[in-house]
Amino acid sequence: MKTKNPGSNHKKIIIDTEMTRLETLLNRYNISAVPHQQIERTVESLRQYVPKKQSLWNRQAERLADVLSTARQDAPFFSWGYWLAGIVLFSVGYWIITAADSHVYAIMLLIAPIPFILGLLELFKGRDTGMTEMEMSCKLSLREVILARVVVIGAYGVLLNTLLSVFIYYSQPGAYLWQLTLIWLTPFTFISAIALYIAQKVKSGYAVAFFLVTWTAAIILVQMAGFMVFLQTVNTWAHLLITFFSVIVLIYETCKMTDKYLLTTERWSHCESGS
Repeated sequence: MKTKNPGSNHKKIIIDTEMTRLETLLNRYNISAVPHQQIERTVESLRQYVPKKQSLWNRQAERLADVLSTARQDAPFFSWGYWLAGIVLFSVGYWIITAADSHVYAIMLLIAPIPFILGLLELFKGRDTGMTEMEMSCKLSLREVILARVVVIGAYGVLLNTLLSVFIYYSQPGAYLWQLTLIWLTPFTFISAIALYIAQKVKSGYAVAFFLVTWTAAIILVQMAGFMVFLQTVNTWAHLLITFFSVIVLIYETCKMTDKYLLTTERWSHCESGS
């Protein structure tokens, strides 16, 4: 037969007594209800600070403006060698075209994607130098930084190729600006998409060296085999179709890279530490 513990009863009496004293103490304070009109006025005064819901188009336009602003701020931090290499390359190409007055399309085809290929060194320099964690600590998100760099190297390549096309159009009789544009735009988008994909798998230095050698050898072989005339006669819609799908792949690879950049970096760092 169990016996009651007198200590537990004593504790219960103390707790009940304290609760009674607490209720008596709190009953002395009266809190009047807030009028409904005052609540409404407070809500209305705070409504101006609530962000308004934006449409999808406005949100995308705002994101694009942020990326362009970041690209403008990030461009001065690109290596001066990158800017100089692009200018020298296209200057030499234009000089060869005007001096030799031949192989116009071959030279344009050769140098068209090179600015973007060289830009991969700037795009992945944080990953390749182990500075990703420092980039992540910045105010801007890593996704925004990557997109901004892609915009910079893409815009630089388009600018150089456009200027070269315009110079050739005004200096070479019989040259058509539309045809010159198609000649550089198709390989620019196509090779850039492939190069961006490969550069995510290996170090950017290896990818750049591989594409420079491979692309140069391919153009030389095409020129020697006499296929350059065939490329000049390719239907315009074929150029546009290849360019369209290349742009889609380029955008897809860029978006995928921003999502998996950290995972790729960790995998590369693990390979570096294991070697």
